[in-house]
Amino acid sequence: MGNNGKIVDEVNRVEIVLTKACGERIEVNVDKDGLFYIDVESDKKCMLNYAEAWKKVPSQQKECLKMMLEGLVPNLNRLVEQ
Repeated sequence: MGNNGKIVDEVNRVEIVLTKACGERIEVNVDKDGLFYIDVESDKKCMLNYAEAWKKVPSQQKECLKMMLEGLVPNLNRLVEQ
């Protein structure tokens, strides 16, 4: 399995980076400047990029994202095998 997934949890920053066996890289990040983004790369080419100011994301969506990430973390190995 090619997973070198990592989780960075610092003050004001959360990041999850996954590298699938096929080489696809998935990153979910809320950075210290308040930008929330999702980035998917394959063969060094950007396949998807979504960014939004975190403060503009509605509270309900933030809570849903938090629950999604909490659910993903314990299951990273199964996720990257797909």
